[in-house]
Parts: sequence; structure tokens; C-alpha cells
Amino acid sequence: MDLFTLDALQMRMVRTKSAKFIHMQQVKSGKLPKDAVFNDAQVDLADIVDGDRYYGGFTYCSSLAAHYAARCTLIAYADAAHMEGKGQFSYGTYLEYGIHDQNNSLCPVVKAHTVSPECHGEWLRVFQAAADVPGVDVLGRSLSADMEKSLGNAHDEIFENSVKFYDELHVKKNMTPKLGPKENATGPEKYSRALRAPSVAHVEEIKATYGPNQKKYLDKFEDKELYTAYTSRNGLSVTSQGAESAMNAALANAIRKSEPMTMLMQVVESEAKKFNAKKVAHSSAQCGISSRAFFLSAMPQALITPPRRCCRVVLHRPKRSRGPGLSRLGSRSTWRRS
Repeated sequence: MDLFTLDALQMRMVRTKSAKFIHMQQVKSGKLPKDAVFNDAQVDLADIVDGDRYYGGFTYCSSLAAHYAARCTLIAYADAAHMEGKGQFSYGTYLEYGIHDQNNSLCPVVKAHTVSPECHGEWLRVFQAAADVPGVDVLGRSLSADMEKSLGNAHDEIFENSVKFYDELHVKKNMTPKLGPKENATGPEKYSRALRAPSVAHVEEIKATYGPNQKKYLDKFEDKELYTAYTSRNGLSVTSQGAESAMNAALANAIRKSEPMTMLMQVVESEAKKFNAKKVAHSSAQCGISSRAFFLSAMPQALITPPRRCCRVVLHRPKRSRGPGLSRLGSRSTWRRS
């Protein structure tokens, strides 16, 4: 876990930027009139003293990160969410980068907090921490992302092998206002077909039917960011909605509702709960990962019970009672020694 601080000048800049972000959100939500103008002079900076240092944020890298990178899929996710108003003492932004496993559940690699709004600099810090994990920045790695520019630019700046792939819903949401009434009737459906087209030739055939506004907008991006035929991705079952669910989970388990020290404790505790939950999830035959090999290799050596004679870890599956003397197990598989 890395903790970073800000000097007085940096703190003033961050507070002003944060105040401007809150102002924009209030205008967007209707709490302030659309013509409201942000005034830097109204930001209270009186308590920031030259020579002092101030909390800036932290970056937490899971102890299981390298195991997730080596044993899970090549599909990654990343997202950020603001924390203002979520709890009595919450503030700043929560950021997360992780990997999908074979059961399509989320395996967090890096979690971070910053007093600043989501921006290029904060994503650089998160992505650098992720790229430093062995096995993360490898050929074939693909990040399912929304179309946040700061996220995309930081990803391309840090990663050498990982590529980003934009989520269909976000592409349509951002593209639709750029289309005229005529193109709106068919443009989104054409993009969906091109996105799923089985070959490059099919993609190009559909692209040739795009209207001028749709073509102008989508030509801003590389084909490998928009169409699966240009990538090594298998199917579209994984989208940026996974990352958004991670933000919702962070709200449900109080990570986004807490001040930094409590927040860090919540992060660690949620990692422990996810670790224990995946003991069962990774025992699935479809997963392709040996649960015993995965979790015993990931656990600290001091926590692994030394092997004893006639003692081994066995996964007992649920059984139905068929008569006297047969015990009924619970509805879920359980770990026990035999």
C-alpha cells in the first residue's frame, strides 16, 4: 500500500479543481442553474498553510494480484466514482482496476483513493501500480472501458501490451447526439451489427453504409477499440458494466462512504471476504482453475497448515439424504477436513 501527500501549492490546486467539479455536477443535476458560472475566488483556501503537507490519497495492490493475472482471463476492467455525499465524512474519488475470472466475477488488482476528481494524473498512478504486477501487461490483455478520456489516455501511456475496448452502450450514448434524425433511425443498429460481425470483411461492409455523421464520429477511434473482429476478444459477455458494478459494490460495502483510514480497512476486509467466497467459486469445473492449487499458492505460507498424515483438504459436495444415517449437507459446497 502506497500513501502519498501534497504540498500547500498542490493542495490549493486540487481543492480548486474539486470545487469546480462539484459545481459542474450540481449544474448537471439541476441544483444550480445552467448559466451558473464557477468563481475561483469563492473557494476557501484559508486553512492551507505553506510548508505543511496534506493527505493526497493511497494506492492498494492486492496480495493476490499476480495470481489473478496469471490464472484468470485476459479481460480487465477499470472505473472510478466520486465519493462526495455518499457518507458523512467521505470525499474525493475511488478508483479500481481488476481482471475478470473464468466465472466472469471481478478480481481487483488495484484499489485507490484520491482527494482529487477523476483525472489523467490519478489514472496514471493506478495503471502504473497495475502494470508493475507481473502478468498484467501482457499480449492479449484487453481493458473493457467507458469513453472517459482521462482513463483511455492514461491507459495508452502506461501499458505497452494491453489494449482498451470501448463498451457498446457508451459508444452509442456518445455517438447518438452527433447523428441527425435520419442517421439516428439506423446508425446505432448498424454499429451493433459491425461490433459483432464475424470478420473484418463483414465489418468493412457494414461501415460502408454509415452516414457521414456516424462515420466522422467513429473514425476518431481505432477499429480495434470498436469492433471485435479486429481483436482477440472472445464474445461480448464482458463489458464495462462489470466495472460499474464494482463501483456499486464499493458503495454497498461502505468503501465509498468512509473517510480514508476506515476506507482502507473496508478495502482489506472486502478483499478477505472475496478471497473466502472464491474458494467455492473457483471449484467450478467450468472455471478451469484448481481451487486448492490456486488458494494454497496464494495464501501466505504461515497460514498454510503443514501436511499431516491422513489429513487433506477435501471439497464435499451437497448430498441429499436417502435414508437413516446419511447426513444432509447445506445447499452450498463447504470446506472441511477429513
